[in-house]
Amino acid sequence: MMILTLCTSIMCNILLTIGFIWKYREADRDDLTRLINYKSFIRKFNKYVRYATKRNIPMAILFIDIDHFKKINDHYSHMAGDQAIKTVGQRLNHEIKSTDLLARYGGEEFLICLKNCTLPAAKTVACRILRSISANPLQIDEHSIQLTVSIGIASYPETAPDNLLRFADYHMYEAKRKGRNQMCAGN
Repeated sequence: MMILTLCTSIMCNILLTIGFIWKYREADRDDLTRLINYKSFIRKFNKYVRYATKRNIPMAILFIDIDHFKKINDHYSHMAGDQAIKTVGQRLNHEIKSTDLLARYGGEEFLICLKNCTLPAAKTVACRILRSISANPLQIDEHSIQLTVSIGIASYPETAPDNLLRFADYHMYEAKRKGRNQMCAGN
């Protein structure tokens, strides 16, 4: 009887631990895309920045925004907008290495940290992303919705680590000002 009680207690503790771990991991995920959320991204990004700067390893940040997203919501529905966000997230994930960080920043915006990546290599990734997003329109019922994104890029060591996110965001807006469906990079 004592062994049964002990085994039951151990099993309950294991199940509670599994439940806690699952809940903790879920808190780091965006509900819609299942990508990591901004809070989780920042925690992992800051850890990687410390690692990369100590070893002088290049890295790049891509700040990505779906173009004309409000029109998708207004013209086709919020469900179509949700599907556009999911689709873009899936296509972004397909274009990066498994070791890179991809997060939904919020709304229709995404962040990517390309680890051990120079600025020219980051531009190549951004070009692949632009093609991947725009090449296949999103099909919703009988509607074909053309998706495009604007991408801002900032890289280390060209940009100080503390400015990477801010500069990538600035360059994303620069890409929008220049006409959308393009990337803009600099320091």
